[in-house]
Amino acid sequence: MNASHLVGVLQRESSYFRTAELAPDPLGPNRVVVGSEGSSPQRPMATKHSRTIEELEQLYTAFNQGDIETVVTAMTDDITWIEAEGEPYGGTYHGPNEVLQMFKRIPEDFDHYAVTPSRFIVEDDMVVVEGISDVTSKDGVDYEIPFAHVWRLDDDKIQEFRQYTDTVLLQEAFEA
Repeated sequence: MNASHLVGVLQRESSYFRTAELAPDPLGPNRVVVGSEGSSPQRPMATKHSRTIEELEQLYTAFNQGDIETVVTAMTDDITWIEAEGEPYGGTYHGPNEVLQMFKRIPEDFDHYAVTPSRFIVEDDMVVVEGISDVTSKDGVDYEIPFAHVWRLDDDKIQEFRQYTDTVLLQEAFEA
């Protein structure tokens, strides 16, 4: 299963998975979809997929609290981090140090930048996360920018990250 296939799945399915339970996806026995509209997912006893989702949720929380060290320590030494071309940080970053340097620029460029995941699709070592970036420009203008993040994990460490987002809107927030 490759990232483009998973992104295709996102495009075919509705914006939110309308259940509050962790459930096997009928489209694949190794895929789990979690997400709900307006409520937190309820999870059964811990499974590998639920642990993976909880770990990613913790990374999103750490990022939003400015705890970048937690995010960086979750990366493999040879991580490939790909930000969407056409947005302020667009490009490919290799290794945790390059990613860290990119993260350090965010507070310089925005008054507020938080990412809120709303849906997780897990299949083998790949996780696709849909959500909203809540961004406030330096001029005080608020933006809600949809995203899809594709994570590839290796022994519970982030091996690869790829961002899909509305680059025009993100660039507009950057320039405001």
